[in-house]
Amino acid sequence: KLPQQTEQFLSFKRDGLTGAEAESKRLLVVGVGNIGYEIVKIARGLGMKVNGVDIVLRHSDVNYVSIDTGIKEADIVVCAMNLTNENRGYFSYDLLKKSKKGAVFINIARGELSPPEALLRLITEKHLGGIGIDVYDHESELAVSLRTGNKSSDEKVDAYLKLVKLPNVIMTPHNAFNTNESVIRKSEQSIQQIVHYFDKRDFLWKVPDIE
Repeated sequence: KLPQQTEQFLSFKRDGLTGAEAESKRLLVVGVGNIGYEIVKIARGLGMKVNGVDIVLRHSDVNYVSIDTGIKEADIVVCAMNLTNENRGYFSYDLLKKSKKGAVFINIARGELSPPEALLRLITEKHLGGIGIDVYDHESELAVSLRTGNKSSDEKVDAYLKLVKLPNVIMTPHNAFNTNESVIRKSEQSIQQIVHYFDKRDFLWKVPDIE
């Protein structure tokens, strides 16, 4: 309810702002790689019950479940998956419809994993209780539309522009990574990648081919 809180500050009213505590809530992290595992650790610190979904079971201290089991139990679902040709559109309307009524969906991975048309439909139907997005499909087209104020004929852009107007949706401009520390790490890793390639003729961190 952050958008409502900031709006109502000007009148200093608390009506309709009662929230919920994180402690004891069930969190499902889909994609437990480096970022996903950091989310797991943060959630545990908040007293949440955490499950993970991944095709590779990297972490022995994570309770892995199937997506069908996990999504039915979760109060909050976080997408932290890598994008591949096989999982594009993974969080479809049908999959998210299996979640609890009132569940919150958050995507900090890739916009192509959660079609905005499906998210708009689920929040409009009041099945999802909230949505948080920092990544977007057709991101360039969305950015142009927002910066110029021009309407777009792109259906995905249109769905995002409708989502951002809703009080239980938070959308940020692909900025979750943007800290002073991460910018330094990004520069250092870019140099390491280049040096490794010239030395080994191979990449230290491989990027999958995506059409």
